[in-house]
This record gives sequence, structure tokens and C-alpha cells, in this order.
Amino acid sequence: MRTKGNACVALAITLVLMTAVGCATGHSASPVTATDLSSLAGTWQGWVRLPTGTNSPATMVMSPGGDYTVKSGAFTTQGQAQIKDGGVVLVSTGGSGSFATSDRASMATLADRSDGSRILRGTGRDDTAGPFEFEFSKTK
Repeated sequence: MRTKGNACVALAITLVLMTAVGCATGHSASPVTATDLSSLAGTWQGWVRLPTGTNSPATMVMSPGGDYTVKSGAFTTQGQAQIKDGGVVLVSTGGSGSFATSDRASMATLADRSDGSRILRGTGRDDTAGPFEFEFSKTK
């Protein structure tokens, strides 16, 4: 039993150290309630995790009215963002490439990083390809 207890303590210490190192090398983020689309306007850089599990670099451009375009690899999608319950709902209205004909909707949360940048992170579902994730950031 003593060996099992020592292993648990070692595992706990390792997890705490990994968390501390991860926080020290990254930027902490504080959740922010999305209140208006104009505050989200601009160019966002990040990635989309495709249903295959592959991360693809992506750029999202959003207008003050909430119209957006996301370009990632061989596909482009356009849509309309909406504020709902403090989050951001992204509803696709069209696109090109492999996802041109499928419907997509996603929900994102907003956070401010300690370095002054803003993060938009979320998940969604493509009716043809399946679930996906994304994360974009931009300077405020």
C-alpha cells in the first residue's frame, strides 16, 4: 500500500508542476461576456480543428455588424455572428471548398488574455463532416 500512496503523491506533484509550467509559459485568460458585435470586429488569427482531428491554421475577419468570413486551407465559409446569453453564436450562410454545401453552427466564448489579446474559442457541428473546434485571437 505504501508504494501505491507514494505513486499517487508523485503523480499529484507532477500534475501540479505541469500546470504551473503551462501557466507560466502561456497567457492566462479571463472570461468576458460578449455584449456587442462591434467589439469583435477585425481580423482574428488561429486554428480550426477539423472533424478528422487535424488542426488547420485559419483567419477570421468579422465586420462591426457581425458578418464574418473564415479561411482555412482549401475552404472558406461566410456567416453571421450573434450575441446570445453572453456568448457568440456563429451561423454559416455559405462557403466554398469541401464544406460549401453543408450547414454549420457553432457557439463560442470570449476571454481576455493577460497580454492584452482577446480569445474567441468554441465548438460546432458541420452537418456533413461532423464536430469541429476553433480558437482565434486578436489584439484588442
